Amino acid sequence: MTTIAKISCILIGISFSLRLHTPLAYGASIAISLIFILIEEKKKNFSIFKFINKNPIIPYFSLTLLSFSISSILSTLPLRSFLVTVYFFSFFLISYLFFSFFKKKDDRLLLTLNFLIISIFFSVSLVFFYNISNFKTIYLVNNEIRKYKGFVNLLTILVFLCPFFENVAKNQKPYLSFVMLILVFPVIFLSNCNSALLGIIGGFVWLSIFWFINNSRNKKKVAFTFVIVTFLAIISLFNSLSYKVEKVTKNNENFLISTNILDAHRQIIWGFSFLEFKKKPFFGVGADTSNFLNNSQDIIDHALTGDMTYIPSHPHNFFLELLLETGIFGLLNFLLLVFFTNYFLVKKLNFYCKSYIIFFNGYFWSASMVNFSFWAAWWQGSYFLILTLLYSVSKYQMRKLNVD
Repeated sequence: MTTIAKISCILIGISFSLRLHTPLAYGASIAISLIFILIEEKKKNFSIFKFINKNPIIPYFSLTLLSFSISSILSTLPLRSFLVTVYFFSFFLISYLFFSFFKKKDDRLLLTLNFLIISIFFSVSLVFFYNISNFKTIYLVNNEIRKYKGFVNLLTILVFLCPFFENVAKNQKPYLSFVMLILVFPVIFLSNCNSALLGIIGGFVWLSIFWFINNSRNKKKVAFTFVIVTFLAIISLFNSLSYKVEKVTKNNENFLISTNILDAHRQIIWGFSFLEFKKKPFFGVGADTSNFLNNSQDIIDHALTGDMTYIPSHPHNFFLELLLETGIFGLLNFLLLVFFTNYFLVKKLNFYCKSYIIFFNGYFWSASMVNFSFWAAWWQGSYFLILTLLYSVSKYQMRKLNVD
């Protein structure tokens, strides 16, 4: 392995820990590793794009690109919308470069995994001891320790994936991962990171659904029915919340859902966002522009929301954000793209490898129902990078089992 390749592996391995500092540090680590990979793999770069052209997900990729582009053209801020659309599809293409870098290069993959495991252990230990040391001074006063709260969303899923990484990288029982799993729950609790808990629940729910579908006689029919029912249920929820917005804010009526389950602000944000979606249902208002809508920055003026606005920066729900900003066409094409990307990745893997990829998707998209903007570059980029690592590790595992 060349020195450039080693540096790239190390930078990828430690990149998630650099997110502890800032998203910029995390992004810089990935960008530098990408530049080194392009230098190292310069002879393969054109063959990679030939491989992409033959990929079965290209039709879904093209349709999503088309629908997002139309939304950007129709956007009130076209340049802003085009920029986030460009980097979303850039992440998609870059993930192929990373996979090509690891493909059948076991020494590269194992080096990356070793640094990744060490960096995750360092991160969870640092956040754990920081939170414990500030229990009296911060937690007992504010009921949460916010410093690393956003990062805990990413840290939690990495910890839950570590047993898979450690088992493959070290070919032994994942003792270090068990320690990290013990540490991460106090971290979640003290950070008051409910989205991470939702992600964990979502991950196991997705696994349960996968097991149920996998053991059904008519898998396609059951899967299709489940998808349609879930989609309609989510739309129905948002629609119901939209009818309650004015009644809650003007007439002080009770919320649709208990605020002990879903906070008052999110119920109003989601209801208001769905009302705005109805005005431009096909291609939306433009990617990453929801907080520039008319009245979106008005103070809600409700006892439970203080000085909060109808859309503080984004709808705090990836499904609704895409629905509002890219319309029904953008959302449906995106969901098909994500589904078939994962489907073509996992269909030849064994159940053990599939389980981790499905759990990861369940965690990520469930947590994304309540946390960051879909267009947050570090969160979006993390999805593609982790998925690439999971698939690369799965392929390595399958080769070891002589199944590939």
